[in-house]
Amino acid sequence: MENQLFCGLREYSGRSLFRGWEFLNTALNTPQGGFALGVSVDSPERIEGWHSRPWSPLLFIVDEAKGVRDPIFAGIARNTVDYKIFASSTGLPQGQFYRCFHEERSNWWTMRIPSTECPHISDAKRQADRVAYRNYPYLYRWMHEAEFSDDESGRSIVSASELRVNLEQPPAYVAGRRVAFLDFAAGNDENVLALCDGNRIFLAAAWRETDTIQAVRQVCEGV
Repeated sequence: MENQLFCGLREYSGRSLFRGWEFLNTALNTPQGGFALGVSVDSPERIEGWHSRPWSPLLFIVDEAKGVRDPIFAGIARNTVDYKIFASSTGLPQGQFYRCFHEERSNWWTMRIPSTECPHISDAKRQADRVAYRNYPYLYRWMHEAEFSDDESGRSIVSASELRVNLEQPPAYVAGRRVAFLDFAAGNDENVLALCDGNRIFLAAAWRETDTIQAVRQVCEGV
């Protein structure tokens, strides 16, 4: 907050357009009584309590928004705000910042800025990164193409992006083999029975039973 964001703002100190403005470490004040305050919070309760007035509009700017947890955004939503700006580089396809560009896009005016529009990033830098991250193409997409992308680390059989697309736009039903899948939790988690019918998968049952023998008996009785 101090060494990056407000350090950058202090570069405008002394310019004619900002004559009389007071630039502090994590705040600034204007001669007209306006102010900006930088805060960093780890709980939603610490960001609540800000409310605009007819004579005092309020703007919330969330920097590096991709790394801000959803509970913090929920705390921001409890304020009375006239304007919001969420800014960040891209990352994994998850979280509030990602949703602003997808399922919640109709609520926002969005702007995508690849590195080719950033004068401080050279073609040489892009070429060097393309070579350096050739085995991790998602990093290049995050850094230079302003695209959300899975990290493709092989931790999942189906990526989060692929799953989300299929949930939002499911394909037409194609009949096929029927298969059942059982997961006995043997603890406090839920036992799960899932069914696959052709290209459709659905949850048939989910229940808690810490005794695995009893859970098996319940499945057999159900069958």
